Amino acid sequence: MMARRATGLTWVSGGLMVAAVLLAWGNSFSGSFVYDDVPAVFRNPSIHRLWSAFSTGRTDLTVSGRPLGNFSLAINYALNGTDVAGYHVLNFLIHLLAGAALFGIVRRTLLRPALQDRYGQSAPWLALTVAVLWLVHPLQTESVTYVIQRVESLMGLCYLLTLYCFIRGAESPRPAHGTSQRWWPAWAAWRARRSWCPPR
Repeated sequence: MMARRATGLTWVSGGLMVAAVLLAWGNSFSGSFVYDDVPAVFRNPSIHRLWSAFSTGRTDLTVSGRPLGNFSLAINYALNGTDVAGYHVLNFLIHLLAGAALFGIVRRTLLRPALQDRYGQSAPWLALTVAVLWLVHPLQTESVTYVIQRVESLMGLCYLLTLYCFIRGAESPRPAHGTSQRWWPAWAAWRARRSWCPPR
């Protein structure tokens, strides 16, 4: 019963986060390519094929040395060519995934034994409040509406997923064939993200 209620609250929270992000950033889908977007999309032949996207072969692009960011542009190029709406949709989805990871981190932190007595009942709603405030905050404008800033969003997403996987691994039981074993490799993979989405 409690597990079903928690799952229901998670789905409701997810729906509210999607609605909040659409309300805040939905009008950005028709925005044009600006500044560093132009060379990264129009003067970057490495995104014309998915398998060549892991190295730009250049040092003068925002995505140089950021293979995950460049690969995401290649996915957009494969699906939409240079239609800007698809690029904005992917930025939107990356931002939403980061918000979902933040929601999970806050909720699981508040459900830890040291905080559960005080915040356990309200953990999902507090986590939702934190996630929604972060998702719609004006400081996020550039990372959502400026296409090439997805490299910063991807870096943030990787950090949040690293923390989330660590929390899941730390709180899982550890029998000989432990369920926590599936979270530790995920944590290690996200820890290795520095080579895939390094900060500036």
